[in-house]
Amino acid sequence: MRSVESLRECELFKGSHVELYEKLEEGTRIYSTAARSLASFAGIKELDVVVDAGCGTGISTSELVRRKNRLVIGVDKSADMLRCATAKIRKGATFICADGLLLDKILKRRVDAVFSSFTYYYFVQSEEVLRRFFTSACNVLKENGIFAFNVTSYLTPLAVGGKTYNEFAYCLYKATEEVLKD
Repeated sequence: MRSVESLRECELFKGSHVELYEKLEEGTRIYSTAARSLASFAGIKELDVVVDAGCGTGISTSELVRRKNRLVIGVDKSADMLRCATAKIRKGATFICADGLLLDKILKRRVDAVFSSFTYYYFVQSEEVLRRFFTSACNVLKENGIFAFNVTSYLTPLAVGGKTYNEFAYCLYKATEEVLKD
């Protein structure tokens, strides 16, 4: 697996940037559309317990709650993101501030599904990190549980201004610039 500069290393994405994610969603519906598509494709509906690993501001969590799952557990390591998520979602979800690599350490129960949308730019940093995430997710699943994780075909390096970026990161960066101009 190639080592490329992740979104976290791009100046625009340092910190939690709650407003950035919310504004980008408002302008493009990129996160909710991806979450709906992934949940449909994976068959996630009306399950007992679903974990939203890397839930951020709760955009994907909201989509999972709308699917009538009994409980959605949002996990994210950003307290700022989780404050936004808890303000947005009052029923059907609970939130845990923790790293998604530690699902098998923080969850006290087995779950029906682990869902992770638009988080690959955190987990696809190295083969080791990806393996740790997948292992942690699979360790908390019930027998025949669902692990839904999306990726993009744009995981090739792109050089911009002397720095190498993931092409998807650069495209998202450009889309964000356009949305924030409005």
